[in-house]
Amino acid sequence: MMISYDNDAKALYIALSVDSKAARTIEFSSQTFLDLDQKGELIGVEMLSPNRSDLKRIAKQYHHPELSRIHPDRFLKAVA
Repeated sequence: MMISYDNDAKALYIALSVDSKAARTIEFSSQTFLDLDQKGELIGVEMLSPNRSDLKRIAKQYHHPELSRIHPDRFLKAVA
């Protein structure tokens, strides 16, 4: 897993797989987008307004419990 933050876009990106390419992107919420591979597996999460509640819901729905352990606020403070 790789986590990056784009200061210009104010966007957090969590890459769950660095070897896979996104086949499609879906809107999970108004500020959160999910990259899926050809099989429909989650490979990345882009958050324009990072929050734990969306990460917890994504973790549960897509079976990636490691996402629920990410604290976006701590990460954002570290890069600010």
